[in-house]
Amino acid sequence: MEQWEAVYADLEVLLSGLPFAKANGSAAYYIVDYGDGQHKIECQAAEFFDPEILSAIQAVIRKHASEWEVILVGGPKLGPQQALSIYPNDIVPRWSTAQWYGDDA
Repeated sequence: MEQWEAVYADLEVLLSGLPFAKANGSAAYYIVDYGDGQHKIECQAAEFFDPEILSAIQAVIRKHASEWEVILVGGPKLGPQQALSIYPNDIVPRWSTAQWYGDDA
């Protein structure tokens, strides 16, 4: 749990410092506790998927442990579900063309 909190703290510092981290005064992301070895970031801005941000997330993971995964998921405002599994040395797309629940077909 201590390592999870350390990774969380570093992710929070990284994400909160981004210029698009807030939209209309509210956070444009939140980090979900997925348990030991994994974090999930749900975001509302497409900029979170920029390669330099993905590299920065990988750097955070590498700093702590080689087996961590960060799942980056785009929110409904970004259209069909977007997701990436980010590992220290790899990024795996988990895109879906399915509409979000409640979206018009």
